[in-house]
Amino acid sequence: MLRELHLLDTGPSPRLDVELAERLNVLTGDNGLGKSFLLDVIWWVMTGTWAGLPAGPYRPPGHPFVPKDSHPEIRWRRDGASATTRANYNHNVQRWSRPSHAFPTTSGPYLLAHADGRFTLSDSLRWPLAPDEPCRIWQFDERAVWNGHDHKLCKGLLDDFVTWRLMHAAGQPSPYPHLERVLQALSPHPSERLVLGQPTRVSRDLAQDVPVLEFPHATVPVIHASAGMKRILSLAYMLVWTYHEHVRVAELSGLAPSRELLLLVDEVEAHLHPQWQRRILPALLEAIRSLWGDVHVQLVVTTHSPLVLASLEPHFEAERDALFRFEVVDGHATIERQHWVSQGDVVNWLVSPNFGLEQARSLEAERAIEAAEAFMRGDLAALPDDLRTKDAIDAHLRRLLPNVDPFWPRWIVTTQVAS
Repeated sequence: MLRELHLLDTGPSPRLDVELAERLNVLTGDNGLGKSFLLDVIWWVMTGTWAGLPAGPYRPPGHPFVPKDSHPEIRWRRDGASATTRANYNHNVQRWSRPSHAFPTTSGPYLLAHADGRFTLSDSLRWPLAPDEPCRIWQFDERAVWNGHDHKLCKGLLDDFVTWRLMHAAGQPSPYPHLERVLQALSPHPSERLVLGQPTRVSRDLAQDVPVLEFPHATVPVIHASAGMKRILSLAYMLVWTYHEHVRVAELSGLAPSRELLLLVDEVEAHLHPQWQRRILPALLEAIRSLWGDVHVQLVVTTHSPLVLASLEPHFEAERDALFRFEVVDGHATIERQHWVSQGDVVNWLVSPNFGLEQARSLEAERAIEAAEAFMRGDLAALPDDLRTKDAIDAHLRRLLPNVDPFWPRWIVTTQVAS
């Protein structure tokens, strides 16, 4: 797996350096600083092929870009390597060049779940590598995941869910039991399990039976499921399909299945309700264990959700996991590994350095409280023009804060004593 990654004059920053943990790596930070970009670079380093657009050179703000002054470079070190490998960007052809020995000899299975519902897959057991060539990758857009790949790579979620269920019911070997376990692990709540029911025809225009989800309140055809449900169903399908295809090809080839898995997930909380956000990462780790057992799994995810981080507090292992934060320092995007500190509730996570909020409130309420605090400490110069008196501040607080807000006792006691 990947251990070190160093980027010079590449992407959104003149320099980014990261040392990944062996199991779970969580990337946080504001939009536009490079979280998704880093996943793309990790994918290229590990496979030799870009999952999307190639990385380009860093372009400093405020003046024209001059190629001769730019020297983009990517260096990395994988497990077991004694030194880093280097790739350089050629401005003339606008491509990255890497030494022939730097192309992978194996890949995967590696799976990248994009934030927009696409997936990218690489598995050299299924597609063997020729010497000195990048890995072959397959792209699955949302239509391919649900309705099948154009190259007949897979039949798609709608078909496979039904076929696997029928095979299992007939006593034939089938991925269906694994699918049930993964869906159970990824369920949003113990009282809201993702349980597949009897497939059914839902439209005269769709000439096939469709999988359904059985909930206590309703039976829902998966094509009518919410965006969050579809996100989880797609992830479950790609995990199970990737695993079973890998194992099946290994059996047909007389080879041993891989003992490692790389999974990259961009915006792991996308479309998910808060109930689901605080379960998704532990659930994903459980789902992977249910499929791959004790193989070496390296998971790299990006998130904007404090609930995702709060959910990791009982599961984070400092020796095997890492939390990273992207931020702007001295005008440049940087990434720093954070010392893991449990914050307790989600409000503490929101105001921690990982998310950087001054208060977990509306901007208007935050402004009113800051004015009240300045008034209480006598810093009248810090008061905005419309909040320069006790009465004006009090009126804003009464309009913006609920009666049970913990700020009220401080304000009331301080202003009553002063008067």
